[in-house]
Amino acid sequence: MSLLAAAACGSGGGEKVSAQFVDSVRVRRVQLPAGGAVGRCLALTSFRHGVVTVVERRGRATRSLTIAQRASPDVFACDATGVPLERREWCGVSAGRLRNRRVTDPRLELLCRDRLGRHVASAFVNPLPGARWVAVEQRRSTELYPAAAGLPIRIATIAGVDYEHARATFRIAQLDARGRILSQGCLVANVAG
Repeated sequence: MSLLAAAACGSGGGEKVSAQFVDSVRVRRVQLPAGGAVGRCLALTSFRHGVVTVVERRGRATRSLTIAQRASPDVFACDATGVPLERREWCGVSAGRLRNRRVTDPRLELLCRDRLGRHVASAFVNPLPGARWVAVEQRRSTELYPAAAGLPIRIATIAGVDYEHARATFRIAQLDARGRILSQGCLVANVAG
């Protein structure tokens, strides 16, 4: 299954993308059980013991945690926009499967909303070999998501969201360390189920 439908948005490589916003990323190894925001996210997963890798991303629209455990094929994401959903800190939670450190499905999540009430789409992208960044075209800018910890990259957008049909289209490019495009196209994701 190809997660990148390049024909719909174009493909190719070589040119550069100029970022207008670069997400922050922090990687931690966390001993379970854990407290705080990480602990509240972990309570929504199947991980109860041992050590997990947590990739925390802060972007324009979302804050996300990607959580994986070395011996497990499971990967989880908790997404937040700063707008509480039913008084919960995390407005979206996704569970996926890893095969060779890659997700088998983008695990689209559409429940979160931004401060203007628009639905925010979040999904996983598998970085290509040599990719250091995934660029996501937003409505008026390009947002760069750095690769981290050898895990899929959790991306988000308000552009291309089709809430009524439970899908979203992300216009993305994968970039090397110099910012050259390795691949570009559309990730068309549907809510699983």
